[in-house]
Amino acid sequence: MKLPSQIDIQVVCNDEQNLGDIIVRMIVRSGSKNPFQVYFPKTNKEGRTSITASEFRDQFDSHYEIGLMDYNGSIETASQVAAFDLQYQDKLYPSLEIARKRPLLGYERLKWQTSGEMIAYFLSCRNSEFFTEPQSVEIHLNEVIQLVISKNAA
Repeated sequence: MKLPSQIDIQVVCNDEQNLGDIIVRMIVRSGSKNPFQVYFPKTNKEGRTSITASEFRDQFDSHYEIGLMDYNGSIETASQVAAFDLQYQDKLYPSLEIARKRPLLGYERLKWQTSGEMIAYFLSCRNSEFFTEPQSVEIHLNEVIQLVISKNAA
């Protein structure tokens, strides 16, 4: 993957004005094993979020701290096409106890003091209010990626 200095996301939803506090997940394929997952910071009210190349690298590389045998790719061999979607809280619930017990990974220690803080951050997002299917996008330099989401029915 030719990694730009920053990856910018614009979340778009026709049914919602406030698009703040949404966490976008980027799924990157590299190697022949599990895909790598990179999380963007929560969006602002306008639905914008971004990560720097350094933040991307830190998250990507942390996968080897989790499970060395589960991943075998690199950023250099990663596909230029990645999938973007939302991380839903209900997917986190089954693994909450494991997340509470494991130590924070390298990049996580830069953002949170404890695993409890990290869990609270992810659980406080508004992702459950919305829905989207994974959207494949080719990563280009200086391009804002639009992620189209829908508001869940009340």
